[in-house]
Amino acid sequence: MNCSLKLHLKKLGLAALCTIPAHAFAQETPAPEAAPAEAEVAPAPVATPAPVVVATKPAVTSKWDSTFYGFIEADTIYDSTQGYSDAPGNSLIPAFTTFAGQKPKLQFSVRNSRIGYKIAAPEISGLKISGIAEMDFLGNQPADSSLSLTTTGVDAKGNPATDKGTISQSESSIWNNPAFRARHLVMKVENPYVDLWFGQTWDLFGGQSVVHPASVFIQGLPGQVYGRTAQIRLLHTFKTDAVNVEVAVAAARAPQSLAAMPDLQAALKVQLNGWKGVHTNGSTGTGYDPLTVSVSGIYRTLDLSTDPTATARTTNGWGLSVDAFLPILRGTPEDRSNALAITASYVMGAGIADQYSGMKTGVGAPSGVTIDGNLATNDSSKNPTAVKLTSMLFGLQYYLPFAQGKWWVAGNFSTWGSDNAKDLVVANGGKAGTALKSGQFLSGALFFDPTPAFRVGAEFAQTKTTLGDDTSNANNRFQFSAFYLF
Repeated sequence: MNCSLKLHLKKLGLAALCTIPAHAFAQETPAPEAAPAEAEVAPAPVATPAPVVVATKPAVTSKWDSTFYGFIEADTIYDSTQGYSDAPGNSLIPAFTTFAGQKPKLQFSVRNSRIGYKIAAPEISGLKISGIAEMDFLGNQPADSSLSLTTTGVDAKGNPATDKGTISQSESSIWNNPAFRARHLVMKVENPYVDLWFGQTWDLFGGQSVVHPASVFIQGLPGQVYGRTAQIRLLHTFKTDAVNVEVAVAAARAPQSLAAMPDLQAALKVQLNGWKGVHTNGSTGTGYDPLTVSVSGIYRTLDLSTDPTATARTTNGWGLSVDAFLPILRGTPEDRSNALAITASYVMGAGIADQYSGMKTGVGAPSGVTIDGNLATNDSSKNPTAVKLTSMLFGLQYYLPFAQGKWWVAGNFSTWGSDNAKDLVVANGGKAGTALKSGQFLSGALFFDPTPAFRVGAEFAQTKTTLGDDTSNANNRFQFSAFYLF
């Protein structure tokens, strides 16, 4: 609308018309005719995108972690008799009246060398998954039935006596080609509430392995509970700044699978976090451990049945173990000088010979029964009876007050025995002089760490076993070992 028209309308009182848009007066002032245009196509409606749902991922608080570890061990071992292999174990010492009881034995071995691999998955929502694969070379090659052994000695009257037997492997296969053997193959599922372990690892029974003593010798020592087996374990650790309390139970592989029952094991372990000390566990594992007290138990079923249609003839095996690691003078991880610690163990039970390394009591398996010896047999009334055992082991380790404790000494004393092995042997037609009555072990060792990766040690020990007829036999052992730790 032009300015003159707006002014004229205002004079006529029609000012409201001034607000009409200019295109409303098109008929008064027609616009020039435009060329016809193409029809305008309306744009297609734009689809509203659906909301994107992002899955919530569990919180990952760590990365994959792995550790390769182990050691190379070279042993030189001298024994005054021929009753032991590289690991002393709990065998009966040969009588002095036999060839094996009179002649010495010298062994060179690398069989206790070890490699291991630890791997841990990333922690997800508080769940930790880890595993350990640890192997050594203490396994045995397949038996060779073509080999035989004949030894000649003298009897108690000085007359010639011959012992005949068989050996399952040649010495070359035993010492130069040792078999790879599983020590630990275990997976762990850990969370804030309860931890689950599946696989082969230390038995709960015996407080293993935090209370093991120091020794150059290959463990288990005479009189020492020492073993690993396949198991399913549940445990929980109640943690505070001052003390940790671990409660654990396990269903473990039993020594007699035909009994169709697992071993039941349980343990209560208390550790004082504010009281730690230097501790060499075995020959290579030196650490800084808290004062520890453990109480553990084992229960099992042993089946001596021979008739599948008759009532099962079973007896129960059981054991109780009290174990401790006690730092007296603590030292530090950086300077072990003047550190002093004690290890102690007391065990009692029946039908638990397999919880010791190579325990021999003289009690054999009943005829027609598939069960390892030294566990159970029939008594004089033909009742199934478990072989009783008791043992005590005390160890001491002292780190000399110079060179940051890189030199240290260790000593161990143990005693073990059976109250009923003699009666069970005699009840089954054997002689009292073949049954274990008691045993004693006393050792002293010296260690030196020239570098953190290299260790040497030497140990001397005397072991004595007393039989059911009160005769005793002794073995003296000296061992020198070198270790490369990685």
